[in-house]
Amino acid sequence: MKKNITIKDIARIAGVSPAVVSVALSDKSSSTRMSEKTREQIRAIARQQNYRPNIAARGFQKGKSYLIGVFLNCSSSYILMRLLEELHDCCYEQNYDIILYPTSTLELEKRSLESSRSRNLDGIITIPVATEEGNNAGSYHQFLEDGIPVVQLFYSISEKLDFVGRDYVETGREAVRILYQHGHRKIGLVIYDIYRDPELGRNSNDFYKAAKEEAEKLKMELLTYSVEVPAELDNFPGQEEGEKILALPSSERPTALFSNSNTLLYKVYGVLLQGGLKIPEDISLLGCGQDLNQKRTLLPDLSLLIPPMREIVRAAASRIIFPDALESKGISLFKSVFSNDCTIKNISDRRSKK
Repeated sequence: MKKNITIKDIARIAGVSPAVVSVALSDKSSSTRMSEKTREQIRAIARQQNYRPNIAARGFQKGKSYLIGVFLNCSSSYILMRLLEELHDCCYEQNYDIILYPTSTLELEKRSLESSRSRNLDGIITIPVATEEGNNAGSYHQFLEDGIPVVQLFYSISEKLDFVGRDYVETGREAVRILYQHGHRKIGLVIYDIYRDPELGRNSNDFYKAAKEEAEKLKMELLTYSVEVPAELDNFPGQEEGEKILALPSSERPTALFSNSNTLLYKVYGVLLQGGLKIPEDISLLGCGQDLNQKRTLLPDLSLLIPPMREIVRAAASRIIFPDALESKGISLFKSVFSNDCTIKNISDRRSKK
């Protein structure tokens, strides 16, 4: 078995004392003096030797565990891999580890929260579970009362806890503005019926209200296609809504569809294609979700308002890693970015070809 490199080993190679190496590898100030050249030389040796600090020992000295508990609602499975990849990279850079707690029910989430107390976590990042029966905000509040920061990611169940996520209000407005700029005046919003509940469906409700207000402001006709949340997470809903759109006379059909969930557009997309419509020649699609990003495989003609996932995840992790920073409190909302590979068809182009 290969021996782990230690500070003493690096000191021997560099020809300095272990104390000097310790200071060189630390970001904290010290009375020990050294040149910047010596500091960089020691750090270069540490990198070459694949040195990793003893997290347990360092944590004991500073009263920290260097562990972040990540509680992820599995109903958000389409974004989990990308989220975890970004989170892992961010935490690895700061010598933090993550402990993953997948959850899908209130009971499982509560049990995981209780069991995590023995891990002495430095903080929690969560996409919390919320159902008609309620949520586990009280359990998260207990961590906060014990001095352990809790950061809600993408979805909020409590105003007492910090929140980092998308600006759903601005995303709803921007989606309508983009379609308007391409000449569309009759548009369709495909959205889960949870948007009617301003608490349980907070994100969807914010998105809907903002889109509706912007459409009214621009004197656009907005048709809403409400989809029931599926019981099975692996099912792609939207068949019925796609058939409704397809059954409309071409003069009454929306010229563009958008949604805050890309998965909803996936099924509608298939129904419209099977019905003989061309996308985007006959109807344009704009996805505003953070799910189902494999658009070139599943939705090759989908335009996107993309959330800055990397920035969002890193902001959430920074709330715990750098708790004293000014930006590490309260609410942080991030705007989505319109993709460069736009496939939305201008209405004027459609008309000129007819």
